Amino acid sequence: MIQLRAHHGMCIKKFEGKGYNKEFVENMTRVIEQLEKEPIMISLNEDILCECCPHNKNGCETNEKVKRYDKECLDGCGIKEGDQMMFRDYSRLIDMKLKSTGRWKDICSDCEWSGICHTE
Repeated sequence: MIQLRAHHGMCIKKFEGKGYNKEFVENMTRVIEQLEKEPIMISLNEDILCECCPHNKNGCETNEKVKRYDKECLDGCGIKEGDQMMFRDYSRLIDMKLKSTGRWKDICSDCEWSGICHTE
């Protein structure tokens, strides 16, 4: 089972091969491939994607902000930390409850990657 931060479900949906550095992009690509095969457990803590993030130095330097993203994503999708499902089901929840309602943009508008995520 793959532990996945709640808001990373939104990030994965918009991933287009860009990232902080080569290691981050390669890790993100590997994780996305795994998500097609293994169930996820929704988390509010560092996950497999955080392993190669330059903001993860003895813990997340931006934890307060991303924890807010996580909690708003959970609330918006009507799920809770520890819930388990396949990523495709989580992705559908994100589409139905966050993307189609416009709530997606409110959740992470202050993210440094919002220019990629908030374009159609």
